[in-house]
Amino acid sequence: MQTISCKKEFQQHGWVLVFFIALAILAYWQNFFTSETMGVYAGDTLRLGYAQREFIGQAVQSGQFPFWNPYNYSGVAFFAQNDGSLFYPPSWLFILFPGILAFKLSAALHIVLAGFGMYLFVWRLKKGRAAAVFAGIAYTLSATFLIRYGHPTIQNAMAMLPYVFFCFEGWFIKRKLRYVAYTAIAIAALFFSGFPQLFLYGMALFTLYVFFRGIFCRETAKSRLLVYGFTAASVAVAILVIAVQFLSTYEMQGLSVRSLSDGFIDYERFVADEGRMSELYVGILPLAVILLGFLAGRRERKSFHLLFFTAAAGLTLLFSMGDAIPLIPHMLYQLPLFGSMGVISRWTTITAFALCVAAGCAFPVIVKLCRKLPRPKLRVAVPFLVVAFLAVEVLVNSPQWLHNAYGSDPFPEPDAAVEYVKSNLKQGERFGLYQLYDTPMPNYYFFMPSLNATEQLPSINGYCSYAPAQYISVWNGSDYFDQTAVLNIPVMNMLSQRYVIAPANVQVGGSEVTSGMAVTAGVGVKIENLDMPNMTKFTIISSLGNSVVVPQGAVVANIHIVSLDGTEVTLPVRAGIDTAEMMYDHPDVLANIQHEQAPVAQQNPVGDGATSAFLYRAEFDLPAGIAPDTVEITYADGMGSTLQIWSLTGTSASGKVYPVQSKSRRADLELVFVNEETNIAVYENRNIMPSVYAPTNIVPAEEGEVATLMNAPEVSFDPRETAYIYSADAALTSGLPVGDGSVDYKYTSYRLNDLSIEVNLEHDQLVVVNESWYPGWTAKVDGAPVSIIPVNGILRGVVVPQGQHTITMEFMPTYFWPGVILSFIGAGICAILILRDKKWRVRRELKTTDSWKDGWKR
Repeated sequence: MQTISCKKEFQQHGWVLVFFIALAILAYWQNFFTSETMGVYAGDTLRLGYAQREFIGQAVQSGQFPFWNPYNYSGVAFFAQNDGSLFYPPSWLFILFPGILAFKLSAALHIVLAGFGMYLFVWRLKKGRAAAVFAGIAYTLSATFLIRYGHPTIQNAMAMLPYVFFCFEGWFIKRKLRYVAYTAIAIAALFFSGFPQLFLYGMALFTLYVFFRGIFCRETAKSRLLVYGFTAASVAVAILVIAVQFLSTYEMQGLSVRSLSDGFIDYERFVADEGRMSELYVGILPLAVILLGFLAGRRERKSFHLLFFTAAAGLTLLFSMGDAIPLIPHMLYQLPLFGSMGVISRWTTITAFALCVAAGCAFPVIVKLCRKLPRPKLRVAVPFLVVAFLAVEVLVNSPQWLHNAYGSDPFPEPDAAVEYVKSNLKQGERFGLYQLYDTPMPNYYFFMPSLNATEQLPSINGYCSYAPAQYISVWNGSDYFDQTAVLNIPVMNMLSQRYVIAPANVQVGGSEVTSGMAVTAGVGVKIENLDMPNMTKFTIISSLGNSVVVPQGAVVANIHIVSLDGTEVTLPVRAGIDTAEMMYDHPDVLANIQHEQAPVAQQNPVGDGATSAFLYRAEFDLPAGIAPDTVEITYADGMGSTLQIWSLTGTSASGKVYPVQSKSRRADLELVFVNEETNIAVYENRNIMPSVYAPTNIVPAEEGEVATLMNAPEVSFDPRETAYIYSADAALTSGLPVGDGSVDYKYTSYRLNDLSIEVNLEHDQLVVVNESWYPGWTAKVDGAPVSIIPVNGILRGVVVPQGQHTITMEFMPTYFWPGVILSFIGAGICAILILRDKKWRVRRELKTTDSWKDGWKR
């Protein structure tokens, strides 16, 4: 058998690497050579992916390790959030470079890694360099990769996925122990890349691939067992390597209101949307057929080895999240063959699956016809003309696609609204950001954690245009408690903000008045100067989140409509009837849901045809003759659920949108400043909740009862006055005199993972720090350890004696050091396997291509 050295092998692939670098530059030249930053401004990319990596950079540059993120809500366990990609090396670019430059470099790097990785995988399959290069091109320029361009977590995971298969095939051919380590490292990189769904589905695809690979290989039963044994060993070592973060993520999953334990098997419950559920079938079923045909056809290499099954298998690897079928994206989303394809319906799924199977059966016939062409060069030229056509189309259209999808506005400089907040923010106070969806809110405001005034506390960035309801996930940690806290985070967050920055009287218009202003924690939305003379129905897209204890049919909000002639109409928004609810899977939460789950929206107008798992289209009939001029949506009295009103739909509409306050125990917003140039306003909360306070009423309750008590219609719960604590902690507060609500306090230190507060008390009291509680927080009073008492399910309370004392709190993830030890063990095993580099005695001799010419012919 003729072999080649690793050095020579690398040299042979070097030109391909250069090719994919050039391809990335050509396909995304606007991103690299102009001031445009395509891909940054799309929802999750901006508010989650980019902001998290910017946070990592800021934290490390300030000399702190980002265990905890105090900026979102009242603090979240950042270390446990897999989607932060904290241990993924490309994320460290944000430490070394400014944010936008780091983003561009990371995006370019993963375009190259994705294409080159798919090339290596297919080349390892002995399909020849022609097929390998084609597969890399198809993977990098596929519709799914295009529309996910710039989304750090998805793009990262898609780029890492081919390397898992490449490393596995390396072992299958060479049977060297070092490939156990290589495969484990590739799996770990897939996990650390930060997209948990793609990690789960990618591992499912990997398992499927290994299963079929073992069945169709020409090996003895003993050798086949080695295939499965190698896979098990690689996964075991990978689990050790990722333990440093996996243990903390698993802990968060156990505390979350949304469980991923059944995310793959019980896909419909996890995603809760027929359109998105079909992605599973559109992706995995064709993958199974294609891989099965590809592997079974290895014995008939003349029929199967050229292009199709290689390219198709590579393409369908990305279907684990697939938003489009790369082979027929226009058919699904643009051509009128199936009508409006804003949602991938069941019929579309069946049709797409049938097309994939038909193409898989027909392509070998096309290949045979190509072989009958008179000259060998034509046999290669025909399929490559198809590839060239697709590549040119992508190269020509990709900048426009990206521009249309994400826009290209540069980051504006800080304006007067920010300066107003900074100059007036007092010590210990926060401010929040509320955006009206599809309105010109400068994206700069999403990075305000870096704008803290000197010696003042970090700001909170509420992200309320995306709202807590849409981010209830174990992976980013916006809600990670049991049902007792499902409501409270947005309420406490809003009440704790001195200032709210939001658009002022934003002019909107068109066939829909679109407002992403979340009617959340007391902030409603008002739209004036409407023009809907022919309107007979009033339509909203709503999302009811953080509200499992709201009874079925309870009025959670009111829609107040004033017509042009002064007629007033009030429409109730009812839980479980007019709203959608997140599909909570966690047993303790599921047991407490007190309303039904209304059918989810099959089409979300805000997303221009996109589907959503969390929104519901509710229609309300209007009395005859009503021509709405003003629409105001606010909470019902005493209702604490989080409600998003996304869209108000009529025959024609225009108007001005701005936030309003709701009734009852909510924020009291007053307009205090408007920047006329940017149309950005600052609202001051006159009813702010103190950062440190002493409740006037302490009520013990069982863990499962707290949320019910806090949200009972007959209970007027005010978090400034009442502190619900768990019965297990009642002995710690027994006999304490109640406070008067106020505490004389001063922050002496506030860092990411710790804080220090000086308090002066007239008597022993339960002091509540308005920051999120989470396992791993510890407290000391004058250096002596004390217990932290969870208050109202989410806040931190400590019992402090009379007099002047110093409270210190510090966060260290519960499983950090055990995870570090296990990861070091996993890394040590990888190092030993790589250095030892021994071969199994049972091996199958396979030839390797040692020349470009031979590889191209094959």
